[in-house]
Amino acid sequence: MARRRRRFCVKCGAPDSPDNPVVGHLCLKCLVEESPLFEVKGSKHIVVCPICSSYMVDNAWVRGTGDVEETIRMLAERTVEANISPIPPAEEVEVEGVRVERRRGGRYVARVTALVKVGGAEARQTLPIELDVEKRPCPKCLMKSGKDYDAVLQIRSERGDVTQEELREAGELFAKVGSGEDIVELVEQRTGLDVLLTSKEVAKRAAQLMRFNMGAKIIESHSVVGMRRDGKVRTRLTISVRLPSIREGEGLIFKGEPAIFTGFSRGKFHVYLLPSDREVKVASDDWWSMRKSGDIAYLGERRLRLGTVESVEPLKVRSEGELVEAEGPHGLEEGDEVYLVEYKGKLYALPRPDEEQSRA
Repeated sequence: MARRRRRFCVKCGAPDSPDNPVVGHLCLKCLVEESPLFEVKGSKHIVVCPICSSYMVDNAWVRGTGDVEETIRMLAERTVEANISPIPPAEEVEVEGVRVERRRGGRYVARVTALVKVGGAEARQTLPIELDVEKRPCPKCLMKSGKDYDAVLQIRSERGDVTQEELREAGELFAKVGSGEDIVELVEQRTGLDVLLTSKEVAKRAAQLMRFNMGAKIIESHSVVGMRRDGKVRTRLTISVRLPSIREGEGLIFKGEPAIFTGFSRGKFHVYLLPSDREVKVASDDWWSMRKSGDIAYLGERRLRLGTVESVEPLKVRSEGELVEAEGPHGLEEGDEVYLVEYKGKLYALPRPDEEQSRA
């Protein structure tokens, strides 16, 4: 029986072996040096915004890593992983690493290192893969650079001005749905703040959070501002966010009944009715409807007698030179200024808002 002739590499002379088989006329080590054993098929086109690092996927912009070069590296890795395939005689290929290099003229090359399997043995090969990187400003950054915007969030208050505490709370809620990248400009107004935004959706979500967490009244309106490139009408969204002026512990008149506002949570105003000794909860939209109809009135909006608490137990109030007995909420102290409200033959003392006292 004739013995099988041992094969040798025609380049380096190495004999055929399990860990370095001779394939064709070359051993695996020489084959790795001479021929590509894998390729990256498909498109290698990457579109990234040079300002904010967002990138395009299926004609939609997606937030990037925050660093343009890092985003390009991430997208290069994804492209290679998704499209790499072996070139015969290689049977299998596995990506080990991708290093992106920026070359002269703005060209990008991904140096891909992969483990290839040939004839039962494995070898490592590194090949350069040309990337088609396009740096294009995203719509948000184009708007911001031109001071253009698609939505306005107008933050106002019933009292006529917005406090720093209210702006802080509104800012915390906005941060849950948007970021600084969505803001084109903050415009301070005499009665509040206008937030110019690139995203209508962010504006809507922020407004709904302020409605649910702060009891804001929300009014949306649209205006035509031009034409889009596709020939459709372009509109701008304006959302008026009006915050309630009443604060926890202040008095009000609820359907004619003297009451105390005890707080706001989960989209509802909480009101304690003094005469009936019970608490009611009013949804935000219903609250503003009742404000409009007059079913809910703040004390300063009615012609009420003012007085000063002279004793607490029993509660006595001096008003217009007369000392009268009244009922009132817990927490009143001697010297407090109060409004007197008559309801079904009884007098009720409701605390005068601190803001009114400071203006008096």
